[in-house]
Amino acid sequence: VTTIYDGKRYLAASGYFNIVPLRPFVKLLSPNGGEIYKLGQYIEIRRRIDEPIRSENVFLVDYTNLNNPVSYKLKGIKDTHNYEIPYNVVTGSRFKIRLEVLRWPAWSPAEVEGQSPYNLMGTDYSDDYFSIVPPVPPSVTVLYPNGGESLVPNQKVMIKWKVNKMDVSDELAVFLMEYYTDG
Repeated sequence: VTTIYDGKRYLAASGYFNIVPLRPFVKLLSPNGGEIYKLGQYIEIRRRIDEPIRSENVFLVDYTNLNNPVSYKLKGIKDTHNYEIPYNVVTGSRFKIRLEVLRWPAWSPAEVEGQSPYNLMGTDYSDDYFSIVPPVPPSVTVLYPNGGESLVPNQKVMIKWKVNKMDVSDELAVFLMEYYTDG
């Protein structure tokens, strides 16, 4: 038997022992596979961690080429677990999240020799792949006036339109166009 504490080997001829999970426990709950996200979309990273943490790093990992996966460090909204999928990601269906959790600073100089004062506490990945697709631009259809109407000068006209696939974050601008036929 080799211990994880001091790396020494001990002969275990007989006796009882317990197998306990390593602490601390870090588990990525979502996204965990099968989801579909859009470029530029914010995704909520849900995770379970069993002790206080200093910070977390969230990476989007593209496994399209299994021999050379590409990682993107995601930027989050402060004090939330929402992270933006960058627009420079090549869309596809073989993505996972890698979550790295950093613990509070180590107290002994021996613990931090040659490394950051914040130690890696644990890492977890999405269990399965999810997809990232291009955003679908909204479409606007003018219902009235849409051509062929006879409008009277200085008349107020109600403009009607229909918008498809518009997200809350999209903006719609309406422009008044003037057209003169008398030169």
